[in-house]
Amino acid sequence: MQTETFSLLAELALGLAGFTGVAAAFGGRDRVYSEADRSRLQAIFLAAGCVLVGSLCALTLTAAGWSSGQSHRWGGLLAAAILIPTFYNLLPQAYAFARDPDASTSFWIFGFALAQAIVSVLFLAGNFIVWREAWPLFAAFSVQLTWGLFLFARILTRNK
Repeated sequence: MQTETFSLLAELALGLAGFTGVAAAFGGRDRVYSEADRSRLQAIFLAAGCVLVGSLCALTLTAAGWSSGQSHRWGGLLAAAILIPTFYNLLPQAYAFARDPDASTSFWIFGFALAQAIVSVLFLAGNFIVWREAWPLFAAFSVQLTWGLFLFARILTRNK
């Protein structure tokens, strides 16, 4: 069952990235993206890429004969290694956009971005250090995909 779930998460991540790319390329309007929109696009691709890489790593290591605990552990570590440095750059941008009245974002959205980053990293790091099971990866990846879908909706409904 875990391999099917990781496969599904990888497919959802690819779908999110693909539809985001299509929406960005053929989004209509004047195709001029603000800094906030570009940052949203970057965050969507980060979330999708992190889920995709973590899922594929866990699948590959399991197929290579590693134990489930070890493959989940290293898949989560790889996902965290992608997530942590990028959020180190994205969160200050999100804070700046929340302070800018022209950026069409708010402190609520910054708070959600910060919360999902912390929750995801805690699940991924906790899985590497303590649990070594599939459920923390499922939880972290679900949070990231949900955040990516929210940002995708923000891109589609932008005012400018």
